[in-house]
Amino acid sequence: NPMIAELEPMYRGKVHQITLMFVAILIACAVVRRSLRAGEWLWLGGMFILFVKCGRAAPIFAPIFAPVMSWSLPRLSDQSLGKKWVNVSVMVIVFVGAIRIGFSLPDNQRPEAWMNRNGPELPGYPTKAAEFVDAKIHRSTGRLINEFDWGGYLAWKLPQYQVMLDGRTQLYTADFWRKTYLDDKHETTKLLASVEADAAILPVGTSRFRDSLRQLGWKRIFNDARAEVMVPPTSVAGMDR
Repeated sequence: NPMIAELEPMYRGKVHQITLMFVAILIACAVVRRSLRAGEWLWLGGMFILFVKCGRAAPIFAPIFAPVMSWSLPRLSDQSLGKKWVNVSVMVIVFVGAIRIGFSLPDNQRPEAWMNRNGPELPGYPTKAAEFVDAKIHRSTGRLINEFDWGGYLAWKLPQYQVMLDGRTQLYTADFWRKTYLDDKHETTKLLASVEADAAILPVGTSRFRDSLRQLGWKRIFNDARAEVMVPPTSVAGMDR
């Protein structure tokens, strides 16, 4: 299921496929040069299978693959690397990179602005929607309906609310995940009908829960380029009065 990007296999998507292609080429070079021992082949083969199956295994695969890459590539000439203009160029690159990293660090006074610094076209967090809920929504049940990607952020930003789900997948039952994301939307609607919550914070684009909540009478009362806030029928009726 593509719900969690880092758990997707590495053969899905062009970027992943290009990465796999380069890794495979370097492993082929190691085969040709016969530079690895049997135990090293065992480690590399096992970790490569895990890496292909799950992109999240990259931090484990990388330190095993790095020596293979070093042994497989042609040896660079010390004469070329020792030239003054090469050394100066490397120093400039490192210096410029350090400056860019320094300016990219988040501002402790405005972390929300840093979180969404790349604009609404790229993944970010519902900062404005969370502020709206905190300021405008009457806290009755103390619960929020939210999508998977934003559970951790909302639990941090709105600690007075209990989120419906978050990235700690092991804390929820298999039946819960089937009803929220893996079964058909009829099961999702039945689950949401049983949830008493003060509001829902959902992404403006694709949302698993939006249609089900609309079917249950929920209405949108706030939206920006990234997120929207929906409230249950009882809240809508109270607002109408």
